[in-house]
Amino acid sequence: MKQAVKATVLVLFVSLLSGCSSAEAKACKLAVETQADYLKQSKTLMVKSSQQKIGNPFNARKLFDNGRYIFLKSQKVIVNNPSCFTAAQVVIAQSFVGSN
Repeated sequence: MKQAVKATVLVLFVSLLSGCSSAEAKACKLAVETQADYLKQSKTLMVKSSQQKIGNPFNARKLFDNGRYIFLKSQKVIVNNPSCFTAAQVVIAQSFVGSN
């Protein structure tokens, strides 16, 4: 009887651990996707900014500032989720976030 209880507890414990790693994997997947989405948005705004420099410098500056803000958000995702990214990505992101 004791062995059955121990086996049940062990199975539940292992299930709990695998559930945690699954939750961590989902969180990392979301962090990586969010960071990539922010980078894409930032790049789009930066390109638009460079295209409008001559015609509308005020709008170009506004687009550039928005692009930079979104880029910093992408770096904050890395800093806030270091286990989901490489050490090099974390160090680079820390340098951008720290310089603000």
